[in-house]
Amino acid sequence: MKMELFFIKMTLHFIKMMKRLAKKILRLIKMMKRLTKKVLRLMKDIKRLAYLPKRSVILSKRLMILSKRSIKLTERFFLLTKRSIK
Repeated sequence: MKMELFFIKMTLHFIKMMKRLAKKILRLIKMMKRLTKKVLRLMKDIKRLAYLPKRSVILSKRLMILSKRSIKLTERFFLLTKRSIK
């Protein structure tokens, strides 16, 4: 009887942990979607304003910041997926 209760508690705990992981992964996916939209918009701006030197410098800086942020997000995403596989 005690072992059965223990296994039930452990499965419930496991389900809770998986729910948390799923929520984190979904949040990360949403953030990545937003970032890709921003990057695509910036790429369009850069194409449009490539001939204006001052403007292109500002846009390239913004693109660098966004790319750094996207790298951090992808790293976090892969860490979470690794944890969920284990």
